[in-house]
Amino acid sequence: MPSAIVTASSTLVAVPAFLRRTDTPLGRIELLSDGLSVTSLAIERTGSLPWGDLPENTAPVLEIAVAQLAEYFEGKRTEFDVPVAVVGTDFQKKIWAELSLLPYGSVVSYG
Repeated sequence: MPSAIVTASSTLVAVPAFLRRTDTPLGRIELLSDGLSVTSLAIERTGSLPWGDLPENTAPVLEIAVAQLAEYFEGKRTEFDVPVAVVGTDFQKKIWAELSLLPYGSVVSYG
């Protein structure tokens, strides 16, 4: 559950309950969690992360996710088994389900 609500550009935004950052070959990654699943992953862009001003507040599921990401970038892992809460439209969920079927290391295009 969110720990608080903040106002950003007159829009209510839920502050993440759990947050963990890690350095990767892609740059810093920020992971969010509800305490049971990973709920968001963001890769640093132009030197910032969505919740870059908040202190970290980790959870066991985020530590597992960080460990699995490290194994992936070391070439030791090709599949992830950390719980992920998928939130999106039906269309987005269908696309993500199809993407999850792609074999490790394959390259595809929309064309």
